[in-house]
Amino acid sequence: MSLFSCCLFSFAFLLHNTAFQQTELNANKMNLHEYQAKQLFRDYGIPVPESQVAATTEEALAAARALGTPRWVVKAQVHAGGRGKGGGVKLLDNENALHDYAASLLGSHLVTPQTDA
Repeated sequence: MSLFSCCLFSFAFLLHNTAFQQTELNANKMNLHEYQAKQLFRDYGIPVPESQVAATTEEALAAARALGTPRWVVKAQVHAGGRGKGGGVKLLDNENALHDYAASLLGSHLVTPQTDA
């Protein structure tokens, strides 16, 4: 087991226990978006890839430019698994495609194997 895997497991266990203690018996789960989990990891010194959150197509383009990479993975932030199978994850390599994909995702209803149609 790598050091990162070990840290990830320990952190996830700590997070689960803390959530349970704070909400007592009423909450058996904690819903975090990927961007929120990444921020928690950063806060605790766990390395994560650089990323940005965007709520508009303009913000998506600005985030892509700020990252300074030739390609970007755009991911819908939903509380369901199977985002990729539902079309919510895509690798893009030009700003026009990024704009069009972000526009198609924003405000849409993403259907995944774990959501209703």
